[in-house]
Parts: sequence; structure tokens; C-alpha cells
Amino acid sequence: MISKETMLYIESEYSIINSTPCEFCGSNLIIDELYVEFIEGYPHHLYICTCSKCGNEKVFAFSAPYFRNEELILPSKFFTN
Repeated sequence: MISKETMLYIESEYSIINSTPCEFCGSNLIIDELYVEFIEGYPHHLYICTCSKCGNEKVFAFSAPYFRNEELILPSKFFTN
């Protein structure tokens, strides 16, 4: 997967989080922490978010196909020897 495709995945994750209101008060969610976790052998982005108004926490989990073995997959053209 090339970096442009990776950025599209990440942008869509942020878009979903930014368009999801707090389930209790309707305010915006702020991303506090981001983890890459392997769930049943597949990489996932886990976003820990907090409501900016009431403090409610929400966790988002997205598939992260651009990770393999806990490393970011980038084409070799991005590396210099």
C-alpha cells in the first residue's frame, strides 16, 4: 500500500471521529491517545477520545491494513541507503 492510500485511510478515520458527536451531550470528541493493536492477528488503530464538554470517553477501532508486524508499510522509494 502506498503512502497516498495510507493517508486516505487515516483521513477517513479522522473524518469519522470528527463527525461523531458525544452520545451524551452532543459535543465534539477530542483524540487523546492512539494505539496500533493486533486484534485476532489483524492490525487496528485504536483511538481513545474524550468529549470536550462532559468528559465522556469513547473508543474507535479501525482496521489498519498499512501495518504489518507492528511496522508501517511504505514503499522502498521512501528509504535512502
